[in-house]
Amino acid sequence: MWMKINQAWSQLAQREKQLVTVLMSFLAIVLFYSLIWSPIHIANEHMKQALENAKNEWVWLNQQAPLVTQSSTKNLPLDIQSKAGLMRFVQEELKSGNLMHQMQELKLTAKGVKVSFNKVNAPRLFRWLSRLESQGVMAKNMQLIPIEVGLIQAQVEFEVAR
Repeated sequence: MWMKINQAWSQLAQREKQLVTVLMSFLAIVLFYSLIWSPIHIANEHMKQALENAKNEWVWLNQQAPLVTQSSTKNLPLDIQSKAGLMRFVQEELKSGNLMHQMQELKLTAKGVKVSFNKVNAPRLFRWLSRLESQGVMAKNMQLIPIEVGLIQAQVEFEVAR
């Protein structure tokens, strides 16, 4: 194959050889640009934009964090300032969220209440946690382990606000 190429090359005139060399150089530059440089450049621009968006979100979240902690402590009902009050509140919310039968354990801890589920409907648990959060009760520690689609094992700890 190389012999055929060398033979064809040697039969070309000097001007044709120069034109083929220029054409090959042009094609090499176009291929380099389209296959290597352009995708890298485009990906770099997307990453710069994503970084800028992430920085803006980080600044916004840092501005919102003090507001969330202030509002969550102000919204707590007066009887949730004790562990017993928190326990009653969590029990009532478990009943209203129809999660009492899926609960494995509900116990007092040193700082609050711990709720454990061996197998719980994940969307129902997240709606329950969202409802508690909207009422000002935030989970201080949470451990979630997926079991199968839609079911999880969960441990959630709530603390009394100080």
